[in-house]
Amino acid sequence: MSYCLNSTELESLLLLYLDNRAIENLTLKSLVDNAGGWQDKLLCLTFSFARILERQRSFVSLTQTMIPELFSMPEKMFIDIQECGEDFVDYMLRHEHSGEIDLEISLLTVARKLSEHCYGKETLRD
Repeated sequence: MSYCLNSTELESLLLLYLDNRAIENLTLKSLVDNAGGWQDKLLCLTFSFARILERQRSFVSLTQTMIPELFSMPEKMFIDIQECGEDFVDYMLRHEHSGEIDLEISLLTVARKLSEHCYGKETLRD
């Protein structure tokens, strides 16, 4: 199973590792535990991470530690950090984002679809 973290969930995960702050959301805690045991995959987008850094910009020392922490997480757990590169943005502009729903929700939906590969079915990766 794959689960896309929104910016609030990703921030909770980062603060767990950086500040030993407990995760209050039981569903998220279970997902993080499963990812730590390499059972379920978490997905995060650099877009969501950028939103966290923007919210925390007044805490310079925290944001400076968040960057290396995020990019070292694939060594600690089953997590896929997805860059919002040119192809991804182009796809979003042409197919997904209508402006009626939150951009982050649209991005998380596309990231989840991109991470899935169903044999015998056409997916976004085909």
